[in-house]
Amino acid sequence: MPRDYLRQMFGPGVDAALEAYVAPSRELLAVLALFRVTQTIIFRYEIVQGPKVYETEINGKPWEIVNDTVIGYDRDGQMEHADARSLEHCLLAACGSPAAPRLTRRHHY
Repeated sequence: MPRDYLRQMFGPGVDAALEAYVAPSRELLAVLALFRVTQTIIFRYEIVQGPKVYETEINGKPWEIVNDTVIGYDRDGQMEHADARSLEHCLLAACGSPAAPRLTRRHHY
């Protein structure tokens, strides 16, 4: 979509939003992975940092994917967690990387 159209539809913050989603930060990548594995409302989350598994350049800036685990807690403190690699597969496929790992997800109830 043309950026002018997106600015008209979503306002002046659209450029920053696009940059955040094109090359998500470590925290955003972890939260998006958690979002994909549960429909539960998450009240807080923790990120257990893992090793770097892939690095590339996006829009001239270095970017890396790490094998973090994000743990989300519902209102009662019950846990759900996901490896950040569950979203990483989609991102690497979008980058055209042959190193796209297999999808991994874990649920705890």
